[in-house]
Amino acid sequence: MTQHRYFLFALLGAAIASNIITWLCMVAYAPLTTQSVPIHYNVISGYDELGGRMDLLQIPLFGLLVLLVNMTIAWLFRNTGRFVVLMALVAACLVQVVLLAGSILLLIQT
Repeated sequence: MTQHRYFLFALLGAAIASNIITWLCMVAYAPLTTQSVPIHYNVISGYDELGGRMDLLQIPLFGLLVLLVNMTIAWLFRNTGRFVVLMALVAACLVQVVLLAGSILLLIQT
């Protein structure tokens, strides 16, 4: 196995781990006993939008969808070009890290 493949597997592993941590953050943020939780924070006025617990799960669900689409693209182009595979996995990893950062910031604000 070449060094390039190790890097691709590391990107994929980081994206999957970030998505799992995002799921855990959202479940920890909105326990089963709460009906509504703040879902948007404004710097000037604080919380300005409330939503149900299930609305928060759209964040990691979107990340999972992006991850699955990019994994499919990487798998389809695995034999044709290394650049497409690399960009698909880098994009998946970046999206997961941004969503995780947003989830952590939401946890910190409460």
